[in-house]
Amino acid sequence: MMPFLGLGQKTSLSIKPKITTRAIVVGVSDYAEISDLEFAHRDAEAFADFLRAETSWKVEPENLHLLLNEEATMPKFHKAMKWLVAETKPKDRTIIYFSGHGDVEGSVGGRLGYLLLHNSPPVDYPLGGACPVEYLDAMIATLSQDKQSEVILITDACRSGKLAGSENNGPGLTNQAIGENFGEVIKIMSCAKDQYSLEHKDWGGGRGLFSYHLINGLTGLADEDEDEKIFIYELSDYLPRQVRKVSRQYGELQIPIVIGPQEVALNTVDTNQLFDLYAELAAEEGQTISMAPARKGGTEQLSELNAGLATEEGQTMGMSPAHKGGTEQIDSSFFRLLEQFNSSLGQGHLLYPTEASAYATLQQLQSYSSFDSLLNVATNNLAVALQEEAQVALNSYLKTPSKELAKRWRQSNVYQFYPEYLDLAADLLGEKDYFFQDLRARANYFRGINIRLLGEKTKDQQKLQEALDIQVGALETQPNSGHTLNEVGYILFLLDRKAEAVDYFRQAAEAVPSWVLPQSNLAESYRKLGKYAEAETAALKAVALDSTLAMAVNNLGLIYFMQERDAEAKVQFDKAVIKDPTYAATYFNLASWHYFYQQYDLAETNAQKYIALQANDAGGYQMLGRIYRAWKKPQQGAAAFQKSLDLNPAFDLALYNFAALQYEQGLYQEAIELLLRYKALDPSDTDVHWLLLCCYALQENYDKALSTLTVLLEDLKFDDQESLESDDDLKQLRALAEYQALIKRYFPDK
Repeated sequence: MMPFLGLGQKTSLSIKPKITTRAIVVGVSDYAEISDLEFAHRDAEAFADFLRAETSWKVEPENLHLLLNEEATMPKFHKAMKWLVAETKPKDRTIIYFSGHGDVEGSVGGRLGYLLLHNSPPVDYPLGGACPVEYLDAMIATLSQDKQSEVILITDACRSGKLAGSENNGPGLTNQAIGENFGEVIKIMSCAKDQYSLEHKDWGGGRGLFSYHLINGLTGLADEDEDEKIFIYELSDYLPRQVRKVSRQYGELQIPIVIGPQEVALNTVDTNQLFDLYAELAAEEGQTISMAPARKGGTEQLSELNAGLATEEGQTMGMSPAHKGGTEQIDSSFFRLLEQFNSSLGQGHLLYPTEASAYATLQQLQSYSSFDSLLNVATNNLAVALQEEAQVALNSYLKTPSKELAKRWRQSNVYQFYPEYLDLAADLLGEKDYFFQDLRARANYFRGINIRLLGEKTKDQQKLQEALDIQVGALETQPNSGHTLNEVGYILFLLDRKAEAVDYFRQAAEAVPSWVLPQSNLAESYRKLGKYAEAETAALKAVALDSTLAMAVNNLGLIYFMQERDAEAKVQFDKAVIKDPTYAATYFNLASWHYFYQQYDLAETNAQKYIALQANDAGGYQMLGRIYRAWKKPQQGAAAFQKSLDLNPAFDLALYNFAALQYEQGLYQEAIELLLRYKALDPSDTDVHWLLLCCYALQENYDKALSTLTVLLEDLKFDDQESLESDDDLKQLRALAEYQALIKRYFPDK
């Protein structure tokens, strides 16, 4: 290697180690809801090991937070960031390292992107669980500007995988946003916008290509002039060149990006570590060391590695019987309460049962004012647990909507505690916390759902309106929240404001283009509005997004059925049953299909399957009653209709069809009683008045028959004289002079 000219005159901006170096290192390979990676967590572990070693980057165990896989949730990352901001002093060095997925959905809402943590949702990242780039930007601005520390941000967030924004290059756009933001901080990124970060078992026994060569470069391989310092300009030469070379050998192109003041010295080379690195590389190649630099001390061993996060949890939570100073003894009652708090937290007793909950114990701990640091950790731990509990339900709704929707319908109180959980989490974090308003909005989302589920089951319009008001309020904080937009649309649908519902479903689909539910709901809304072309387009999009969702396939079949495309409808209904035998609505539609084709045995079978899944739905029994009525099984029909009305005494279809069955059996008084109940619900229904007219006429109750006929002609503008003159039920009535006078009055020209 050529010697570096002018070495003696070279100066650096970071010759001396910073006062204190602190780091947060995150690596996620195992994701709860999205596609996994292989070696992201190993990259993070390797980088943490590098930070623990004896270099100018050395980070003491208490100053390193390592979050891997299931520990790397957004609440825990936020907790670590708050610690970093609180502890950092001027001239300190702060390092934030992330290895995992990055993504952004569509262009609605202007979001820069997200770093995806372990429990990130599969779609609709504003739902929580993912780290917004804007949040990271705000926290880093506090560190670099307010705290006057040196910030180094290292991201390896452009890994390949099926993500919500993959079709729009969401990972690349996120990487670009990181490169274009964060002010004057030092940024080291794994690749350019249109590239993916590679990982393979060939590198370090299973590593990412970027991380592998980053650590090698910082250890000493990037020391171009051999002055035992790694400057940014050296790393920005070595790292892209080395990664590009190797990626080409694997048929790909990956070029890392290093941004920062070129004369900043990132690390001082330790020749012992460099010697070990040469030995490892030589062993990988099956060679022995010949030209490696000599070791200082020859037999010196690297310092023992420590588990940073475990140390932080153990030491910071104060499980030692002595105070930090070592001289003042701690009240043992404090530690008994602390142990009780940790036990309740571990068992998931966050707020309930009240007496033994973690929150109740935390309130007792707060009386020990001399242990503020321990109380802060306990407070943050409870806030983390409260958020993560709710996040699981939200993720299930997005990933497996049919199962989560079924659970919601079976248990209207399924989310009973989540509003309280999220409100308390917000209170514990405080109004100045970055996520305070988001947590409030999320709490209101659950609160609104709980009220909507109750209103939907009880047909309570006031409850539905109350739920709507709450969700609209939540949108004021999160205006582009896909899940809230979808919920507002659904409540409007239930309130029979379907044109408005369409608008909200459209917005939800634009905000979360890869989520199936808004498209499926849009299709159903268009169908109800009679806009079958638009309904079919939306339904086909929904099926394309998730062909396994029985609801979407069933909706497509129903749209075909309404257009008399019966064969196509049957194909979709059969597919929906195969995809999810527990999705009840498909059986109802199959019962209707077979009923239409007078295949009453198959119609009965499907209606009974629907009832087995929805035993408390009056509609299933009403359908079964119609089948028996057409099948000439009046006793079974009457029993089915009666069961329907037991469940919903104001069910208009059951009242009318049961009345029609009684009329057909000559039970005119029973029919009249049912029709009068229907008439009280809807006085303007012509069919009800006609059937009442026939029943009164057959009873020879001509006064009631004539008054009913007058309402038909005068109030309801009935103009079918042919039916009046030909219906056999009215034969005796037509002989009356009063009848003839009414006909002459209302049909003078006929």
